[in-house]
Amino acid sequence: MIIPLLVGIVVGFLMGIPIGPINVWVMKTKITHGRGAASSIGFAGAIMDGITVFFILSGLSFFNIPDYFVKAFHWTGVLILIILGFKETFKNLSTFSSSISLNKDSKVIKNKFLLGVIIYLSNPSVLITLTGLVAFIKSLDFFSMKGAGGAFFSAGTGVGVFLWFLCLIQIVDRIESKLGHKKLFQLNRLCGVVILSLGFYLMYTLSSGRSF
Repeated sequence: MIIPLLVGIVVGFLMGIPIGPINVWVMKTKITHGRGAASSIGFAGAIMDGITVFFILSGLSFFNIPDYFVKAFHWTGVLILIILGFKETFKNLSTFSSSISLNKDSKVIKNKFLLGVIIYLSNPSVLITLTGLVAFIKSLDFFSMKGAGGAFFSAGTGVGVFLWFLCLIQIVDRIESKLGHKKLFQLNRLCGVVILSLGFYLMYTLSSGRSF
């Protein structure tokens, strides 16, 4: 089962790279809350990716969750994204400085994991994107994705995604060491703007019904 695991790790690492809400919030969290909290968000996203891939491969329909419930969850997540985006976009320098001194490597890690799950589930396009990706990998016929093969592949994707987030955190760590406090504040604000933009884009996607 080493091949499905290795392929899953490579696929997971690559599919974690594109910019999305989780990526941006991991960067922002690394700046204001430290490596542990940022890793917790990335870990949440990695677990959710692995679980989603497993469900797609197993053919399960997420326990036949009613469509209205899924939409309500997406809307809740999108609204949280927008609120978070507004909060970081309009945060002033003094508040930013306080958040760093008070929250760096503090007890917020568990809460960040839950936030990572919510941010992940706020994106209605994830299921469609992963379904297309899994279908493509299956078409290559590298190995059987039934049974243990599929389970190891799913686990591998989660590991790969988490490895990407660790690399992203390391990149941000190096950037932090070269930037002054004011530039870090500007970078944090930029993350807020991106999150806000993604939130409104996802709101448009939900309103138009294109992802369902």
